This record gives sequence, structure tokens and C-alpha cells, in this order.
Amino acid sequence: MAAQKSNIFKKSAITGHRIKAADKCIPPFHILGKRDIEKELSNIEKEFGMTHEEFHKAYREGKIHGHEAMKLDYYYEFYKNEYE
Repeated sequence: MAAQKSNIFKKSAITGHRIKAADKCIPPFHILGKRDIEKELSNIEKEFGMTHEEFHKAYREGKIHGHEAMKLDYYYEFYKNEYE
């Protein structure tokens, strides 16, 4: 009796290896692009009343805490390194 191939695997278009199909094992996700990150960073001024640079400095000095602050600081670092 031949083994059946599971339908949860697909062939990767990039590597050619069999991988678990994303729609079968993980929830949908969105990869952030430059405009997405710019939109997120624009929230810093709205939510915290400071520029990206002021926010980054305050976060690094421990004056701002929390998950949202950590996320926005990561976006700032990534944007600065990738797009500037």
C-alpha cells in the first residue's frame, strides 16, 4: 500500500522543499511594508505627543514602557536601518 501525501504540505516556490501550507497551520498574517511602518510610526506623535527620535530616546532611557512602546521602538529601529 502506497503512502498518501498529506494535503497540508505544499512545495515552496522559493526553495522547492515541502513545507506546511500556511492556510493549514497558522492564522493569516500580513508582512509590513515601508508604508505600513510609516503609518505605525505616525501613531507615535498622535499617541505620545513626541517625535520618533524623542520617543526612541525616552524608550531607551526607560521612561516609556509596555508592549506598544516596545513594538513602536522596534519599528523605528527597523525603519531607520532599512529605509534611511
